[in-house]
Amino acid sequence: MVPALNHADDEMKEFILSSVPSRTRRVIEQDLAAAPPMTEKEIEKARREIADFALQLADQGAISLAFEGAEE
Repeated sequence: MVPALNHADDEMKEFILSSVPSRTRRVIEQDLAAAPPMTEKEIEKARREIADFALQLADQGAISLAFEGAEE
């Protein structure tokens, strides 16, 4: 998850970090602070992996994805 948060705006980081336990949040914040520079390609790859996993979970019915403005 940490690579996917590189170069994310503060609002997105806060949204993600607010959904994890406080101990996990501290670890992620420390990892972000110490993370070596990444290329845009590496960041996009990490984000794609998370998106693919979320879609896979949605297909299995494990989670529901709701998009603002989408008709249900």
